[in-house]
Amino acid sequence: MRRRDTGILGEKLARDFLKKRGYRIQETNYRCPEGEIDIVAAHKDFLGEDKEALLIYAKSILETQNTDYFIFGHRHIAISYQFQAGAQVIFLGDWVNKGSYAEWDGKSLTLKLLD
Repeated sequence: MRRRDTGILGEKLARDFLKKRGYRIQETNYRCPEGEIDIVAAHKDFLGEDKEALLIYAKSILETQNTDYFIFGHRHIAISYQFQAGAQVIFLGDWVNKGSYAEWDGKSLTLKLLD
């Protein structure tokens, strides 16, 4: 088997592995100035407070700072999550395809979807 064929097979096996574990393949062979990323994938479901990397990060900030809101655009699911301490985390989701966005009314931040 040629080296290129081995690489193609390896990427297919990796995609299949990720899909079986609930990940959604967003892009393959993504080229950027730094090089190429073979597979860009995101988990399609909310993993829970103790498994979502951005929630873990927000909790670590709350240990040293009083913060009311965290807004992230890194996850392709739109979620508003309230910590017991009162801080709110919003994952803006995929606004291009799903129309999700956050709105500040001067008092509170709300996750919304385009009609």
